[in-house]
Amino acid sequence: VLVHGKGGYPPEMLRMTTTLHERGINALLISYVNDPGVPASSDGRYGYGTAEVPQVEAALSYALDQGAERIILGGVSHGAAIVLGTLQTSDLADSVDAVILDSPPADLATNIDAIGDTRSLPVVGLPIPESLESVAMLITQWLFHLDFDDFDHITGASDITAPTLIFQGGLDTTVDASVARALVAAMGPGAILVEQPRAQHVGSWNVDPEAYASALGTFLDGAGL
Repeated sequence: VLVHGKGGYPPEMLRMTTTLHERGINALLISYVNDPGVPASSDGRYGYGTAEVPQVEAALSYALDQGAERIILGGVSHGAAIVLGTLQTSDLADSVDAVILDSPPADLATNIDAIGDTRSLPVVGLPIPESLESVAMLITQWLFHLDFDDFDHITGASDITAPTLIFQGGLDTTVDASVARALVAAMGPGAILVEQPRAQHVGSWNVDPEAYASALGTFLDGAGL
């Protein structure tokens, strides 16, 4: 069951599907709330692993009902956050045997802080002060009635027991590589991080598709898939 990124389409997941099909593994590429042609959420905003969980649960239930014996759950970018949210909140999490993530925004607050450290104030060119970042986040929470804790999938990641493979680009300016490293550290020895130093966001396959497929194949071998 594969989950594409925000504003993307299911075919985005072909980067994973090819290797899966070579092993005789069926793939279900899903859509979710706020996708083109799919009903919007009540507030019209993406949930980063909150509002979209019911759609993933429906896909998992369908796969199991069709006789699936083992389940791989994968996602890229926002889709990876949806996967993490599902694994941490759904009653069907125990049915997942392996996890594949690409460029996961596992904690929005941590990512905003990390990305902010790489940016400068306009005109003056000085680094953005931490105090200004904190105020901006507080205002965002107040204006949009958000709680960044709802989008923190690093805290509690140790509860995810399925073997996990994470791809991350070293030049990613959308999801900082430090977020993936923190997620792997929180998950423990069951998680494997594959960093592509020349890749931008969700670009590891684009930079070196053979290395991507090889890493995925090795992970599947280790997971008995």
